[in-house]
Amino acid sequence: ANLASQSRGDPAETVWLWSSDDFGRFHPLGTTAGGEDLATHLVHGARVSLSVGIAAMLGAGLLALAFALVSAYYRGVADLLLVLVGDTVQSIPLLLLLLLVLAVFRGTPVYEFYDALPLLSGVLALAQWPFLWRAVRAPALQVGEADWVDAARAFGQRPRRTMRRHMAPHVVGYLFVYASLSLGGVILAVAA
Repeated sequence: ANLASQSRGDPAETVWLWSSDDFGRFHPLGTTAGGEDLATHLVHGARVSLSVGIAAMLGAGLLALAFALVSAYYRGVADLLLVLVGDTVQSIPLLLLLLLVLAVFRGTPVYEFYDALPLLSGVLALAQWPFLWRAVRAPALQVGEADWVDAARAFGQRPRRTMRRHMAPHVVGYLFVYASLSLGGVILAVAA
């Protein structure tokens, strides 16, 4: 029954957008000339790009959050060093960096593992954290000047605990918004 409903390359038999085939199976994106569902192809192809993109944005988000909290808590020299490092990382052309890393690691076990996707995720995370850090630095600096952070310092609470419990919950919302907006650019970089 399934073989009888497949398209044979004749445009008259191809299932178009938002329609069903002869057996009532719905194809939201239609079918190929060979009768294969285009939505299935799209989902199968997107899983790689989305997994790399989400892993890269997760890594970049964790780095950006940690660096934003450090720069907001300590300010001064720590903030200046992070600004210099972030500007340096932002000045590196991303596509050139990806090509260089893939050429250097070609033939190694890191490159061979899952077609270098963890390597791509790591490089993209290291290249994207300054963009997220710049976006969440201002809210982190604002929270770092709050009275409850000064009270936690006066109480003798450790800096790491103060950053995790009192500062991070106020910055994470901003981070999710900017990371979701940057995900498309990371997927385009993986496609390139």
